[in-house]
Amino acid sequence: MAMRTVFEFGDFIFDADQRRLVRRASAEAVPLTPKAMDALNYLLNHRQELLDKDTLLQAIWPNVTVEENSLTQTISTLRRVLGEARGQNRYIATIPGRGYKFVAEVAQRAAGPQRTLAVLPFRSLTPEDRNESLELGMTETLVTSLNALHELSVCPLSSVIRYGMLERDAAEAGKELGVESVLEGSLQRQGDRLRVTARLVRASDGRQIWNSRFEVDFTTLFDVQDAIAHRVTEALAGEFGGALPRRLVKRFTQDAEAYQLYSNGRLAWSRFSETGLMQAIDFFREAIARDERYARAYTGLSDCYAALAVFGIRAPLAVFPHAREAVAKALQIDPALAEAHATLGHIKAQYENDWRGAEQAYAQAIKLDPNYTMSYVYRGILSGYMGDIDRGVTELRRAQELEPLWAAPKACVGMLLYYGRRYTTAVAELEQTLAADEGSDHARRFLGRAYLRMNQLERAMTEFRRCRNPTPGSFGDIGQTMALLGHRAEAHAELERLKRLSVEAYVSSYDLATIAMSLGETDEALNLLDRAIAERSTLLGWLRLDPAFDLLRGNARFEAMAARLGLPPSPL
Repeated sequence: MAMRTVFEFGDFIFDADQRRLVRRASAEAVPLTPKAMDALNYLLNHRQELLDKDTLLQAIWPNVTVEENSLTQTISTLRRVLGEARGQNRYIATIPGRGYKFVAEVAQRAAGPQRTLAVLPFRSLTPEDRNESLELGMTETLVTSLNALHELSVCPLSSVIRYGMLERDAAEAGKELGVESVLEGSLQRQGDRLRVTARLVRASDGRQIWNSRFEVDFTTLFDVQDAIAHRVTEALAGEFGGALPRRLVKRFTQDAEAYQLYSNGRLAWSRFSETGLMQAIDFFREAIARDERYARAYTGLSDCYAALAVFGIRAPLAVFPHAREAVAKALQIDPALAEAHATLGHIKAQYENDWRGAEQAYAQAIKLDPNYTMSYVYRGILSGYMGDIDRGVTELRRAQELEPLWAAPKACVGMLLYYGRRYTTAVAELEQTLAADEGSDHARRFLGRAYLRMNQLERAMTEFRRCRNPTPGSFGDIGQTMALLGHRAEAHAELERLKRLSVEAYVSSYDLATIAMSLGETDEALNLLDRAIAERSTLLGWLRLDPAFDLLRGNARFEAMAARLGLPPSPL
């Protein structure tokens, strides 16, 4: 297999073949847009050469005509990521009127080939006794354990989860996923006993490399997982030659039943429905009852309470204090738990409007675990609040790299493009998201909103009516569309219906304000926005950017609200 090309310069290491930039000291992954990645790669391969703008434009955008400003912005993004202040030339020097040159000292070396592996969801032998959370929990743990091996790249759970519902051939699945080897297995639980079989298959020809069977007490599940990971490690080393050094894998609980309950909770949480979130809360509480030092279970509990508010299911004032309490407990138990820091940042941004505190929490989460996807999702959204749409998209693209088949980061890219008024690009992004996951109501809502701002009102209404679950801001969609279609009586009726509903269930006043504004009722919209601030609406970060409130720009009362929230001036 071919060796990899690695460049080392300043504080950074860049793997050209993996297209991955990391900080040398912490091994923290540094997110870059695809074009910034292309620019860095070309500059490093032609270091100390003066590269004129036409050369760089052709190298980065081959066979495409783009404006010179695109290159300027890409180089500016790259400089910011590398930590260059204005006027510095630590890495990239600008030669006025001529072009750019990469001027830092660079060491180039060859690294061993990256081994690639997919762990397919383990299957229950008896379908009627299927335990999906056990199957996925086993798979997730093995993915985490095997990812702790240097020089081994393991597909994330989101990339393989669909194979749990399919009849699959391991070799064919490996070819589809583009990996060298596939680990698959089966589970059978009978009372307190668990039987696990596992086999490692080479994707190129389907040859079995290794297989084994384990039958143990369920309470020793972790020992089985460790044994499988150890055996697979040995088999991979024997198959490809050379040892695969192992990093320490952290164990978050020693109670197998608590771990099972936690896995149940994460599976229910991932559905983002009211029923799923309430089920997840019960599972996490039961896990904590078995192991009160289970920090990840507290974080999961916090994530559920936060999601109930963000998705408009419960009032923020009713659930975020519980989220804050749970994540504080998680951090008290384990101050180095990356996902807890990310959740803390999410609470600071969505509930406390503490933008600086949220940024610090996300940075700490990424420092502790550069591969935790939600840190980049949350930081991307925060960047959007601050008006830096490009940075936000960069963060979300990194999340996509970590979880290629998960719809949420891609839907959030479309959301940021919408708030950045890039409606045509947003539509393309959101349509791609829905092509991969037509059940993503979050993507469908923003697709409808993009159509709304493009004056394709009937098309917008069609998308809104296809949605089945509440998503952030969704209560206002139908009413806005009715108002903009000129159906004022219907829009007023929808607004009044939602006000009556808000007596019995939570309906964000922010959503109601979007309808009032579409009806041209400025004072009513401002009154509702004042109420939204008192409610701690999770949408307030978008206040300055939301197209629904464009006619309020410059209004003294509106501007005072935005200033009170600490939001920067709109860049639009």
